[in-house]
Amino acid sequence: MTGAASSTLSGPRSEPGSSLPPVAVRPADRPVLLDHEPGAGPRYLLLHGVANSGRVWDRLGPALPADAARTVAELPWRGGGGAAWSHEGGATRWVREAIERTSRDTGRVDVVVAHSFSALLLTELLSEEPELIERHGLSAVVLAGPFYRASADQFDWGTVSGMADTFRQAMAEGIRVIADGRGNPELHGAMAERVCEEIGPYGWTRFLEHYLRTPWLRTERVRLPVLVVSGEWDTAAPPDEGRALSRALPQGRFLPVEGCGHFPMIEQASRFAAGIRAFLETPTGVRPAGTTSYPEGNERGCPMTGTAVKRLLTETTTVTHEPGYEGANIGTGIGFKHVNYLVEKAVLDHFRRCGLPVGALYQEQGVGFDLVHIKSRLAAALFVDDTVSIEVRPATKDGASELTFKVDITAERDGQPKKAVTATARAVLRRDASEVRFTRWLPLPEGLEPFVTDRIGGAEPGAPVPAPTGPALVSGGSTDTGDPVLDQLTEGANAYAWKFRVPYTYVHFFERMQMSAYLRVMEEAKHRFVDARGISIRTLLDEHNWIPVVTHSSLTLLDEALIEEDMYVVFTVENIFKQLMYTSRVDCYVARDGHLVRTATGDITHGYGQLTNGNEGGLVTWDERVAAALRGEREGDR
Repeated sequence: MTGAASSTLSGPRSEPGSSLPPVAVRPADRPVLLDHEPGAGPRYLLLHGVANSGRVWDRLGPALPADAARTVAELPWRGGGGAAWSHEGGATRWVREAIERTSRDTGRVDVVVAHSFSALLLTELLSEEPELIERHGLSAVVLAGPFYRASADQFDWGTVSGMADTFRQAMAEGIRVIADGRGNPELHGAMAERVCEEIGPYGWTRFLEHYLRTPWLRTERVRLPVLVVSGEWDTAAPPDEGRALSRALPQGRFLPVEGCGHFPMIEQASRFAAGIRAFLETPTGVRPAGTTSYPEGNERGCPMTGTAVKRLLTETTTVTHEPGYEGANIGTGIGFKHVNYLVEKAVLDHFRRCGLPVGALYQEQGVGFDLVHIKSRLAAALFVDDTVSIEVRPATKDGASELTFKVDITAERDGQPKKAVTATARAVLRRDASEVRFTRWLPLPEGLEPFVTDRIGGAEPGAPVPAPTGPALVSGGSTDTGDPVLDQLTEGANAYAWKFRVPYTYVHFFERMQMSAYLRVMEEAKHRFVDARGISIRTLLDEHNWIPVVTHSSLTLLDEALIEEDMYVVFTVENIFKQLMYTSRVDCYVARDGHLVRTATGDITHGYGQLTNGNEGGLVTWDERVAAALRGEREGDR
C-alpha cells in the first residue's frame, strides 16, 4: 500500500472454528497531521518518535537558522493517538505520506529530521525506495537516536527480553525531559507505565519488528548525506548503534552529543542545531541558500566532541581483523610489513570507535592522520586464516605532542589465546594549510590541539651533496649506481644503498610519503641487500627452504618526503649474533638545497627459518657462506 494510509485497518481476524469474534479496528481520523511554518531557507520536515509529539521539536526550532522553513508532523504513534496504527504492518507508509504531502503542500522537502522510531522507519523507507530521494529533491537526512544493528548475531534472547524494560525507561526519560525535570521519578515511572499500556503489545511488536529487520537494510542505497546523532548517555539507542549506522551509509556522518540521552534535540537543542548546520555546510552535505561559511562559535556544534577526545586518550578498544592475503609472500605466513599494517588499522579503528574518524577529521577540521612511529615485536607467526583480536591502549603522557598507543595482537593457538605481537605506535595530526584545498574548516574538538602540527618532524639539513648527474628518474624508477650520493652514503660501511623517485602510490594527503610506504621500503631494502651479496631470497629458498624471519622492527618519521622527490635508502648491517640473528638499520634521505635531509630511520632484526606443512617451523642456524655475505666479506677475504 502506498501514499496515504487507508481509512480502515484490519486487526486480528478470527479463524474458522474459533470462538473469538472478528475485530475491526479503525485508526485515528487523520493519521498524519502536518503543521507548515513558512521560511525562505531550506525546509525541514520533523518526525517524532513513539508516544511523543511535535512538541519534542519546540526547543530546536529557535536554534535553527532564522529563515528555515519547518513542517512538524504529528504521526499515528503520537502520544494519545491510540494503538490502531500498530494493528497492521508497514508503518513506513506514514513516513512516506509525511514526505509526499509536505512536498506537495510546500513545493519541496530539503532536510528530513527524524527521531527514534521514526528514524528507524525513515532509514528503512529510503533503503527500500531510494527513488524518493530524487523524486522529492531531498538534500540531507538527520537521524536522531536511531536503532540499528548491523548483524543478526547482535540480537540474542537476553538482549531482546530486556528491551521492554529499556523501552519503558525511554518513555520515562521522555516525560522527564519534556517536563524540564518537574515532578518526581515515581510519577514519571507511573506515567511511563500508562504510556506503555497505550502503546500496547501491537505497538511494541511493530517497533521490534522493524528493529529486528535492520541487519538486512540496503543502506548502500541511501545515497545522500546523512547525519546520525546520538546522545552520549542514550541507553535506548546506544551511541555504538548510531556510529555503526553512520558507517553503513555511503555518506554517513556521526555526531555524538555530550550531556544528554535519547532526546538531544530537547536537552542539548543548541548543540544539536549547530551540529546540523555544520553538517549541511560540509562538502558532502548541502549548503543552505545564502550561506558562505561555517557559523561562528560553532565549537559545540562540531561533529566531533571533547568527550570523544577524552575517550581517545583514556579508553581501551578491541577490534578483530584478518591479516591481508597480500602479506603471505611465502606460504601462508604473514610478513612483518602486514603485521604492522594491522597495528595501524587498529589505531585507525580506535579513532573511529571513539568518535573521531580520521576521514572526517581531514574533511571537516583539515587535519590528516599520520603514523610517525611504529615499533613491534613478533612473538608468534600470523597466518592468512587467523582472525586476530587487537587491543589498543592509550599511553599518551601529559604534555606530549604525539598520541601514543600500546597495541597487542592475539591469535588463537591450540584453542587458547596467544599474544603474537606487542607494538607501540605514535601518531600526529598534520594540518593542511592549503587555501586551494580548504576554504573553511570546523574548529578542533577540545583537547585535540596539542597533537596537531604544521609539519611532521623538521630534521636539520645534513651533509652537503653534489648535484645529481645523468638523466632524471621517472616516478617509481630506481638506481643503485651512477650517483655520487650513493657512494657518499655507503663509504666505509657494511651497507647497500639505492635511490628511487617517490611515486604517487606511496603518498597520502596529496603530497607526503606515509608510514605504510616506508614499511615497504624497509622490506625492499633487506631484499636488495641480500641479493646484492649473492644470498637472495630465492637462492636460499631453492637451496635450503630458508625463509626470512623478522622478530622485531622499528621505524620513525623524522621529516616529510614529498611526491616525486628522489629518495636515498641505506641498509646497514650492524650486529650478527651467533649465525642465528642479525640487526640492521634503514635510513631514508632526500636531497634538498644541496644537503641531505634524513626523513626516516628504523631498525629490524632478522633471522632465517624453515616452514613445513604450511605452518610448522622454527629458526635455523645459517652457514658460513651466509655469515660472510652479511659481514660484507668477498670470497678472497675468507
